[in-house]
Amino acid sequence: NMRDRAFFDTYREAFPKLGVDGSLASIGVNSPAKGKVYGKTGTMVVGGIYKAQVLAGYIDAKSGKRLTYAIIMNDIGPFEGLEDAIAAFEAEGRVATIIYENN
Repeated sequence: NMRDRAFFDTYREAFPKLGVDGSLASIGVNSPAKGKVYGKTGTMVVGGIYKAQVLAGYIDAKSGKRLTYAIIMNDIGPFEGLEDAIAAFEAEGRVATIIYENN
């Protein structure tokens, strides 16, 4: 289990944080989960089709529990541009906030 490793905190801190930095800096800035969701994003576009968007990592939940999570969106549709990726990130940010608040 990665969380049992001595370097886990350093590892987790390297992930972008919701509403704070990296690829998640502009996502969830007004979320109660801001700074509590650590996630790595992943995007797959094949032949102009938005095949998948992933957000996975750790959540320091409202209850104090530390959760491991993965949010995977498949077969999103045509990829028109960066706006589509941002919309997917925002949807994943909302799901991560729900997980934060309810665990």
